[in-house]
Amino acid sequence: MEKESRLYVELRINVEDIETIQHLLERIGDLHQEVTMLEIDWVNWRIDKLIWVLPISNIFEQSLIGLELMINVT
Repeated sequence: MEKESRLYVELRINVEDIETIQHLLERIGDLHQEVTMLEIDWVNWRIDKLIWVLPISNIFEQSLIGLELMINVT
């Protein structure tokens, strides 16, 4: 049985000046070339916790709201 190998990276990024996830990935750099999923834990005065786990191809144009977020990249 073949085991799935996965890279797991946790980033904490201030997104005050980032408008879209595409912009976020550009800031992350080459890492996004290998990303298949993003789990985003938004931190915002309005939203305590909102978790998104979405295929990266579906979220390039999603707006970023919030001042900071936790991103688990797998």
